[in-house]
Amino acid sequence: MSKYSKSLLSILMITFAVFGQDPEVLLNKGQALMEVGDLAEAESLFNQALQIDPSFAPAQVGLSKCWLHRGDLDKAYEYSIKAVQMDEELLSWSNDLIDVRNRIQNGKRNIQIGLYEEALKDYNAILIKYPYYPGAPYNLGITKFRQKDIPEEERLEGAAGYFKQALDIYPDHQKAQSALNTVTRAFLNNGNKAYK
Repeated sequence: MSKYSKSLLSILMITFAVFGQDPEVLLNKGQALMEVGDLAEAESLFNQALQIDPSFAPAQVGLSKCWLHRGDLDKAYEYSIKAVQMDEELLSWSNDLIDVRNRIQNGKRNIQIGLYEEALKDYNAILIKYPYYPGAPYNLGITKFRQKDIPEEERLEGAAGYFKQALDIYPDHQKAQSALNTVTRAFLNNGNKAYK
């Protein structure tokens, strides 16, 4: 068999493997992988489903949820819009993401004016509805870190706990890792001051 024939056979086998699948089966496998935290493989399966059927809107929702798992609300919303463009019945998912965005903005505004408890309520509501979204505990951590009306040790411990929770949800959440490093340095500085 010539080199050209082998290449053609490989292309045909890959094409059959991808296009011989049912998008619904790929969607279900992707959702199961997302549940166990294998976002890269889940994303690959959702993309394969879209290769087979470019109008398969549930795969766009799957991609949207992958990005929400990674803490990227903008990308999650972008894919939700694509899903709605394919199937208007998926508008509720897009609206849910708008609600998340609004709650985050309300929380940030409340932090700026010192209404920490109100900000915590908004972020907790997100966490309850989307326990796989690391942005919720990250923002809870930011709120605790900035909350000046509680003792510093309680403030730092609370913030560290939330940042750790965000990293437990998505270990590659860079902002949560950076924030946890900042809190750790603050703990160390406090320990050094107490020692002197």
